[in-house]
Amino acid sequence: MANEPEVCGGPPAGERRALGVDAPFRLGFLGALGAAAALLLVRAVLAAAPVILLVGIALFFAIGLDPAVNWLQRRGLRRGWAVFAIVAAVISVVVVFLAAAAPPLVAQAADLRTDCPSTWSVWSATTSSSGSSTSASTW
Repeated sequence: MANEPEVCGGPPAGERRALGVDAPFRLGFLGALGAAAALLLVRAVLAAAPVILLVGIALFFAIGLDPAVNWLQRRGLRRGWAVFAIVAAVISVVVVFLAAAAPPLVAQAADLRTDCPSTWSVWSATTSSSGSSTSASTW
């Protein structure tokens, strides 16, 4: 036993030291500290979620539109003007889509508003005649 190296801070070789009384408390404290750190991290991520979402959307557009910008750059446009042209094109496409989609949506909303009372009465008559226990007035 004299030849064995002594471990710094540990019990002598061949001896076992019993766990101290404070070991369960230390384990519980470290577990609670870890749980609190995890909870704090989750709260921080949830608080920053809107910013993270915006950064993710910006990255999606930047990575998705970079090939078009590079294509314009290869044709002699400076990068700033190429980015401006691509952003203007994307905004134009969105505006044209909304202009094309708005009139049918407005017409359908008006039809829904005029047809809703008659549809509701037909639905309530159908559910009351089928023996349903839920009445239309509870909705």
